[in-house]
Amino acid sequence: MSFSGGGSTNNYYVKANNSVGSTNNSNGVLSTTSPNCSGTLPGAFILTATPQCSGTSSQVRLSWTVSANAINYDVYQDGNLIAPNTINTQVIVSFSGAGSTNNYYVKANNSVGSTNNSNGTLSATSPNCNPLIVIDHNNPFEIKVLPNPSSGEYFLTANNIFNKEISIEILNLLGQQLYYTERKALTYNFNHTIDIKNSANGIYFIRITIEGELYIKRLIKK
Repeated sequence: MSFSGGGSTNNYYVKANNSVGSTNNSNGVLSTTSPNCSGTLPGAFILTATPQCSGTSSQVRLSWTVSANAINYDVYQDGNLIAPNTINTQVIVSFSGAGSTNNYYVKANNSVGSTNNSNGTLSATSPNCNPLIVIDHNNPFEIKVLPNPSSGEYFLTANNIFNKEISIEILNLLGQQLYYTERKALTYNFNHTIDIKNSANGIYFIRITIEGELYIKRLIKK
């Protein structure tokens, strides 16, 4: 049955006949709407997946450009629909901890059909947003890391650590190691320069371990 356009809703049933009489189809009256066959699929769009922290909460922010002709969007994580029929162009996915790697894509929908984001499935890892240990509290070695913020060069000082083992590690928000050194302090007053000038601006963590005691501080590079 043909229609001049889409959107026409009609009810249908079929009657079988013979010389004795007639019988209607056993599944009753069916309703259907004629499809829109003259429209346009949603246009191309780009998805971005950005790991981020909201306080101590680990998140991945999914954002995408507007798809022309789209009515709404479906957001998928590892093939599972997690945000159906959203009219926004951003979704925040929250995690209980760091290190969860997941795959994401978005589907734009309208009455004609759907279009996936044009840059394919994206992978993102939830960042480490654990609260920091404040090193100024119960800090017998008087550890300082200055200046903070800086352009990427930091000066670490610690006192009263002669002949003690010290390790220094820089991590990004994903927990990836950018810098590591380990040594034995040869003086009571320890000084060390850390250079991460070639790293992107943002937030990092410095982990300092002295004789098994761990100190963690947030660093800002700008």
